[in-house]
Amino acid sequence: MKKLILFTLLIITTVVNAQLQPIILDGNFSDWKQISPAYTDALNDQASGNIDFHRLWIFNDDIYLLLRIEVGGEINLQNGNSITIYIDTDNNPSTGVKIDGIGAELEFTFGAKSGIFHSANGNISIGHNDIGLITAPTVTSTQFEIGIKRNTVIQNIPLFQSDTIEVVFKDNGVVGQDILPDENGGVKYVFKKYDFYPLPEYSIKKLKDNYLRIMTNNVRRDDFFNESLFAHYKDEYSAIAPDIIGFQEIYKHTAEETANRVASILPLSGGAKWYGAKSSSDVIVVSKFPITKVFPIDGNTAFLINLRPKYNTDLLFISAHPPCCNNDTGRQKEIDHIMKFIRNAKDSTGELALPRGTPIIIVGDMNLVGYAQQLKTFLTGDIVNNSLYGPDFKPDWDGSNFKDSEPLDAGRPTTFTWYSANSPYSPGKLDYIIYSGSVLQKMNGYVLFTKGMNPDTLKAYGLNPDDAVDASDHIPVVTDFQLSPVTSVKNNSDNILPEHIKLEQNYPNPFNPTTIIKYQIVKTGFVVLKVYNILGREVSVLVNKQQPAGEHKIEFNGSKLSSGVYYYQLRVNNFISTKKMILLK
Repeated sequence: MKKLILFTLLIITTVVNAQLQPIILDGNFSDWKQISPAYTDALNDQASGNIDFHRLWIFNDDIYLLLRIEVGGEINLQNGNSITIYIDTDNNPSTGVKIDGIGAELEFTFGAKSGIFHSANGNISIGHNDIGLITAPTVTSTQFEIGIKRNTVIQNIPLFQSDTIEVVFKDNGVVGQDILPDENGGVKYVFKKYDFYPLPEYSIKKLKDNYLRIMTNNVRRDDFFNESLFAHYKDEYSAIAPDIIGFQEIYKHTAEETANRVASILPLSGGAKWYGAKSSSDVIVVSKFPITKVFPIDGNTAFLINLRPKYNTDLLFISAHPPCCNNDTGRQKEIDHIMKFIRNAKDSTGELALPRGTPIIIVGDMNLVGYAQQLKTFLTGDIVNNSLYGPDFKPDWDGSNFKDSEPLDAGRPTTFTWYSANSPYSPGKLDYIIYSGSVLQKMNGYVLFTKGMNPDTLKAYGLNPDDAVDASDHIPVVTDFQLSPVTSVKNNSDNILPEHIKLEQNYPNPFNPTTIIKYQIVKTGFVVLKVYNILGREVSVLVNKQQPAGEHKIEFNGSKLSSGVYYYQLRVNNFISTKKMILLK
């Protein structure tokens, strides 16, 4: 009874506020559910073609003007289209270029990767870097999210000179010709000040020694060995202190030379050494743990790494670098081949027979700038060329999909891993860490984009703002894993179980009207999972029964409840854990 009273007092004193979930420019649109569309355009009103604007959302945070646009057919926003955004940035229809009843200072055509700033000083040609443009996803999609920096200044003229703007999207292609909005005047938006929940926490340093720190880095045609850039790499690698590194674009140097280069930055003590391995391609792995086998896979490479004695397992580690740019066919072919190798290793029909439950990690510069199917193949095992590479399969040991570690750029609401101010292409997510979530739990992760990091953090870790962008056009991607499994994986008499009871944060959060709650228990026990309102009153009993060890998840439907703060509490024997969630309608 005392515990219940204490819990009730705790949540009574909690203040309901108007905080919002920040919008992350990552190509995942679930965080836009808290925002209503600013305009809904009629469907099938284009002259021809597959570009058919539908809904437009407009929002802002302290850094970006944020837009989400549905474009109809599946396209690549940075190639092969004439979609143009026009923004009246001074709330004056008599200035700028005249379009759809507005006077637009900003005109940017995404497929051309260029635009014009219509200013009092004349028309100024601009690229993505001039306006801090971010678009996501980098692969094909039927919708995109767009960020434009609010503090943009072009030739000493602020881009945004008013808190009120008007937006027009138009397909200026020979075919298509759709325009949003249908009425003259554009879609009006007024910048506001919002109170956001903090971005997900991250740690530059590894928080626990038993975490396995994985890093992937494309070092731009052997620049890891460029003495003029060595200080930048030394800063980065000293701050990150990885356990295993997947390199791409090391063409002219051996694995031994690469391992020695790492050792010169991060010397190991007590007789330990850095191990390196390479096949005939440009991918190399350098590891604190012995690399026992190497398997070339069509220009990419799989490495079997012995993690013992620290972890009682091997690790299947694949470093990949599929073809770039418009070579969708070649890229899909190589990704199909990688997934075939994993399937055969799991069912012991290939060159390698993996014991059940062996962790699997795929890293690399995947060059995912084309069809979205390629990422789908990596995550779901949906192989395109089944006649050559065999049947589709569920890649994780528990019959689920692989997971994308999805790290944010350090301390920013963005996820790009490639950045070049001088390229016509805007920043994009090209580099990935993909893993078997049934036996690996992500504990931390980030993209070391030093140019956007807090000065105090840079100073604390001996980093300079330009380290990441000067070392390479690809930014180091880092993820920490805990190898204690998060799901129950059964194989005959074997049963790998979680080591800790854990209640996870619900997702999505905020939510409307449903959200998923996950938890794990270490042994069979009586489980109670309840939801309480802000006054401590029970509003739902989700679980009240005996459950086996392993990971569990349940959907909570709040459609009959009002918006506000709620708490969900897990009780397993003497274990109690409580977390907060937000229902926004």
